[in-house]
Amino acid sequence: MTPTVPGAARRRRREACNVRWTKLTRPAEASGVSQRRRIRRYRRADRPVRGWFPGGLLPLLAIVLLTLYGITVFAQSIEDAVRTRVRAALDREGLGWASVEVSGQNVLLRGAPPNPREAQRARQLAEGTTCPTWLGERDCTVEVRAQFGDVPAAPPAPARVRAEEADACDRDFADLLSRSQIQFETGQATIPAEGQPLLEEVAELARRCPGRLLIEGHTDAIGTEEANLLLSQDRAAAVREQLVQRGLPPDKLLTRGFGEGRPLVSNDTEEGRARNRRIEFHVVREG
Repeated sequence: MTPTVPGAARRRRREACNVRWTKLTRPAEASGVSQRRRIRRYRRADRPVRGWFPGGLLPLLAIVLLTLYGITVFAQSIEDAVRTRVRAALDREGLGWASVEVSGQNVLLRGAPPNPREAQRARQLAEGTTCPTWLGERDCTVEVRAQFGDVPAAPPAPARVRAEEADACDRDFADLLSRSQIQFETGQATIPAEGQPLLEEVAELARRCPGRLLIEGHTDAIGTEEANLLLSQDRAAAVREQLVQRGLPPDKLLTRGFGEGRPLVSNDTEEGRARNRRIEFHVVREG
């Protein structure tokens, strides 16, 4: 006679897909029955229940992260282009006193303009700046705001600078900076502490020079042209800020960045690149 699984047990096995039935066989000797008959019992053993994991959401999460990354990079490239173009437009017109802050395509101008007309010019130049797009040149800026300091009622009369005095001052600066250049943190416009003594010498020489001074920033050819132009402008502005902190009048100091456009020597060697990364000072010849 073949023993059968009880009917209720069979139904439970069919209904529960996560249930495993384990056959237990009791030896005939322990059952106390005849050797020819064996009793089979069944024990219910549940499979371990695993926690739910949203594996199907991983591709969607990856797409979202890539999209956010692309938006961030694209927005940063737009800001860099707007900052570079506006800064270059102001520098071309001799408006280095105006600093440029960019958020998206919104521009904030700060600084101390020498007169109301220059303040208006700076704002108009920023509003009219264009950037390259796939549709051609289009306006870079959406909104331009200005937070200028006190504007004098009339521009100060420019001091007459004789050519001999200007040339002598230029030579003094070239001689000073040939012995030691103003150093910056790598890829930044921050002047380390060891560069402060040289700035004291530069400030002392600048006080003796007549008229206004142009602070020029130059870089080597490592990196993109736009990034180097922006870096040179920021470094020239950082030097100007240091000299103003040492007592020089803000309207005496102009800034301009040339990026990698005016190398002294070839950029093929490290020594050449080190020479091309520099700050120069020149007396502004009026007229």
